Amino acid sequence: MDTTQDIPKVDQLSIAVSCAIVTKSENGQPFDVKVKEALLNFYAVFEHGAADLVKQVITFFIDKNFNLKKYVGQIYDGASVMSGVYNGVQKQIEDIQPNTKIVLKSSGKRERSQAENIKTKMQNFEHLLLCEFMHRVLNDINDAFKTTEMRYQIGQGK
Repeated sequence: MDTTQDIPKVDQLSIAVSCAIVTKSENGQPFDVKVKEALLNFYAVFEHGAADLVKQVITFFIDKNFNLKKYVGQIYDGASVMSGVYNGVQKQIEDIQPNTKIVLKSSGKRERSQAENIKTKMQNFEHLLLCEFMHRVLNDINDAFKTTEMRYQIGQGK
């Protein structure tokens, strides 16, 4: 999970999971493991405290019937509200589900770079959409003008 602002500056909580799909042989021995990752949802965040974020995540897991006993790891950036070992989301999740022993923290540099690249691409795409929209509007105005001009000329006997 992580929080970030969207384009209209609303803080969004993103919830993503990674899961291992273990294929077992007929005698029950695992012989293949595939890791799947999925972005589950975005939620608007109005309260930014660790307890508020944990409540949102736990509510989401319960609503979606996710088994918290299978939750074994956490990944956060370096923000203290997330990775704080005393009061952060990391600690509070660990209090609810003690088996979350895998805790990864991101330095954030690579992720910030990726986020900036995505932001730039979104801004370029937004500009492209605006250009396309303006092109269509101007074409519609031009067509309407031509039609009106032809009607005017026909009405004048030209």
